[in-house]
Amino acid sequence: MFEKSKTIFKLIFIPLVFLFLLVTLIHPLSWWGTGYFQILAIAILGAYLFSSLSNFSINSKLARLILVLLFLSGFFIYLNLQISLYYTLGAPMRDISIFDQAIWHLSHSQLPASSVRSISNLWGDHFNPIIALIVPFYWLKSDVRWLFILQALIISLGVFPIYGIAKEKLKSDLAGWAFGFSFLFFIGVQHAINFGFYPETLSITFLAFMIYFFFKRRFWLYCVFLLLSLLCKENISLYIVFFGLWVLIFEKKKWIGLITFIIGVLYFKFALWLIPQLDNGYIYFRYADFGVTPLAVLKTIVLKPIYTLKILLSASKAAGWLGYLTPFAFLPLFSSFLLVLLPVLGEKFLSSDPKLWVMGYHYGANAITFLVVGSILAVSGFIESKIIQRLAISKDQIINYFSFVIIILTIAFIIKPGGPLLRLTHASAWQFQFPANYREAIGLIESDKSLAAQMTLGTALAHRDGLYWWPKEGGGSDYFLLSSNYATFPLSIDAHKAKIRELLEDSSYGIRYSSGDIILLEKGLNQNVALSEEMKTYLQE
Repeated sequence: MFEKSKTIFKLIFIPLVFLFLLVTLIHPLSWWGTGYFQILAIAILGAYLFSSLSNFSINSKLARLILVLLFLSGFFIYLNLQISLYYTLGAPMRDISIFDQAIWHLSHSQLPASSVRSISNLWGDHFNPIIALIVPFYWLKSDVRWLFILQALIISLGVFPIYGIAKEKLKSDLAGWAFGFSFLFFIGVQHAINFGFYPETLSITFLAFMIYFFFKRRFWLYCVFLLLSLLCKENISLYIVFFGLWVLIFEKKKWIGLITFIIGVLYFKFALWLIPQLDNGYIYFRYADFGVTPLAVLKTIVLKPIYTLKILLSASKAAGWLGYLTPFAFLPLFSSFLLVLLPVLGEKFLSSDPKLWVMGYHYGANAITFLVVGSILAVSGFIESKIIQRLAISKDQIINYFSFVIIILTIAFIIKPGGPLLRLTHASAWQFQFPANYREAIGLIESDKSLAAQMTLGTALAHRDGLYWWPKEGGGSDYFLLSSNYATFPLSIDAHKAKIRELLEDSSYGIRYSSGDIILLEKGLNQNVALSEEMKTYLQE
């Protein structure tokens, strides 16, 4: 057993050391300085210690119980993360209220308008009709917290198809839990939930179910989840295109692959045609280094491969690549599923917009399904390879080894400084009511009047025709809700103070409420209440 463990260790460790030397040679400082390789080294050594559990087994009832507990832990952790941000006034209005307000309009049989986004039809910005399926919940109770509940629920449900795929391919409960755990708590998913609510984040679970039902040959359910994935955002159709190609080439399912490919192409063309008809046009083509149209980008990639590689592997993107690949020990690079994953990552790393490739925004989540499935298929291919068969190494031991690598890496990224889930260790993460002064202020705002609010102060107030992100929009609103204590983005502190002073000097507004850090200004109010001492001090500093 010890000799076999040493052989496995050498098979994995030597290539990874080689890879480390290669990338540090290319980018000596930027790649090593991220700390990702230190994390990877710890995972390799830790898994080496645990991988002797070659006879690991568990009965099926307990296996299902552990899977359900994993699902429940994800649901409650992510729900708590968003709910606590909401009540501590840390939830970004722009990244939640855009959709909350649009769904509220739909629930009243109106177009999905969003004054927060300054758009009369949200589907003229991105085509995400999946939000229409949330409307019945708003009929029950019109409340933004539905978005937090549904997002946490749907994403956490993704552990079931991922477990199923790992179980199908690797015949291991441990591998199913490991890859389900990595799917659920991938750093990109953490940041996406922490950042707000975006319909495309839901697609990671729909895509996981789609792939699971493909492997189980249950094609009607495959089609249902393919459709749900497409409804999340127009770019998901491109992922479907390449998945169809993968099915066609590697799985030899010609009709399913071809139909999937055609559906993806047609949906993408339809969405890009429809979006400009609904509003002012599509403004999200951010590939200035390659061209101004999708065709021009494709032409540049094909005709200038060296230039493309330089853009993809530039030093500024090093941390981004490692952020996606290190949690999976680079396993997806050794799978046929790379055909699907590369376009997904290319969408990010070919872009001229850093928000698409750095962790910290919602964009990091939508690659997770392909990363996990690619990793599972890589391990499956590895254990069936001739070199392993010749060495007569236990397949169970190899699977356990990789499972522990994935578990340790996932935990390392959870506890890595700056990780969103670390906020749950703070007392504020367990606050489930608004501050008293904020609660009093919003109780004075009439629901049929327009409101301009600071970045995190309007998230609970989107169910009105006019909600605006102050100071970017909302001049002339009926109310202004401001604070000296919460995020002032996009203004600096000094600019924020100056803007509040300007409003206080505007004779068309009066102070309706002022207590502690909160101030509420109302249009046409003749009699002011006194400015709080805290706000006076803030404005005088």
